[in-house]
Amino acid sequence: MSGHSLEVETAQKAIELADWFVALQMEILTGGQVAARRPELEEALTLLIDTPQGIQASDVYRKRIMPTANEAHALLERMETDGQLLGRSEKPDLRGHITRIYTKSWK
Repeated sequence: MSGHSLEVETAQKAIELADWFVALQMEILTGGQVAARRPELEEALTLLIDTPQGIQASDVYRKRIMPTANEAHALLERMETDGQLLGRSEKPDLRGHITRIYTKSWK
């Protein structure tokens, strides 16, 4: 350390400034990620127009909207988190596995 003393208030202001800067940088980075995914978002919403009863990640993957099934799941989950889609879990029968069905959110 340099041996300089620092007022508590000055240190708090420096931390606030650093937090503000980090938040701003994250907002900029996130905005770029959203813009990069815009075509996939629009394609998924178009698929939903053609399938109003709901879509699954497998539908998004089969239509080649996303290159992998995991990315298709992640896209639909993000869209649900962002309020663009509503998700519900369904189990078709006793032996079937639970499937997540997504429909349009009408907010």
